[in-house]
Amino acid sequence: MLDHPEQANQWNNNYLICLSVENENQLNNLSVKIQAEGIPMSYFLEPDIGNQLTAISFIGTEKAGKLTSSLPLALKSYNKQ
Repeated sequence: MLDHPEQANQWNNNYLICLSVENENQLNNLSVKIQAEGIPMSYFLEPDIGNQLTAISFIGTEKAGKLTSSLPLALKSYNKQ
């Protein structure tokens, strides 16, 4: 919300959806795709583990939904198919 205050002011549904990925590489690939679509995004680096990318957040849009539709909800088993 601090990185994108104009979009945060328009957020009016109070929902947060947490998804999971298999590893940092998959998270990085997703962040590249989100950015390429021009979707406002923020990322989180964990200083205690070598500044690894540990999370991203982005505005829920139709494009974002298509990019994430195959990801499981967080805390659910990741289905390796």
